[in-house]
Amino acid sequence: MHGKTLGILVALSAALSAAMACSSSSTTSTGPKYATVQAFCTAKAEAECVVSDLCVVKKDACIAKRNSVCNDAAKNKNYNSAIAEACLVKVIEVYRPESSVIKPVDLRAVESACDKVYGGTVEQNKACETTGQCSSAFVCDKGFCATPTQKKGGELCGNPGESCEKDYFCVGDGVKSCIRGKLLDEACSQTAPCLTGFRCLGTCKPQLDVTEVCGSDGDCKSGYCEPVKRICTPGLTFGGGSDVCKQYGG
Repeated sequence: MHGKTLGILVALSAALSAAMACSSSSTTSTGPKYATVQAFCTAKAEAECVVSDLCVVKKDACIAKRNSVCNDAAKNKNYNSAIAEACLVKVIEVYRPESSVIKPVDLRAVESACDKVYGGTVEQNKACETTGQCSSAFVCDKGFCATPTQKKGGELCGNPGESCEKDYFCVGDGVKSCIRGKLLDEACSQTAPCLTGFRCLGTCKPQLDVTEVCGSDGDCKSGYCEPVKRICTPGLTFGGGSDVCKQYGG
């Protein structure tokens, strides 16, 4: 009788252990959601191609194009799966099927969330060319990866990572400091830039309105100079036959 009872207890213990193991395996993460470049690019293309109807293109054609763009960007670079999901969350938030325009501030948000999906291996105080090359939360500034630090007007800003508060710019020959931008009709240059809302043409002039010819994003009030036609637009604009849609299967 004692042996039979012991056998039942052993069987129950084994069953309990198996159940706990099963429960543990079902709740334990199996790794990154987008473990490979292919998985990431497929998901990113699908998220971006909610605009396919706005471009009047077939969704499959859009996905194929965006998948190709994504994979091309990954060539000869390290893939950081740890931040891929955060990138896709931002893409899904910004790309909406009912919105024909993505504003510059939202484009920058996507760029910020995604710029280290590829690369991002250069450590602090090491040489860099773009922020996407830097690891962790470092930015590429003055040629080196560094921790971003904001300085107030009048403060020195010559070290890598140091930038100025709104309406101030880090400029100077040799010793750099945060100086206030120039106002309308004041003399300006690369070392004496204009305040936000103006562009430098020897003196500070108002930024351009939508549809006016531009040379850079900074020329436009909207903050976006359409890269093909070189005119100011409200942002990345989707519509049948538009130049933008050529990058989305159009």
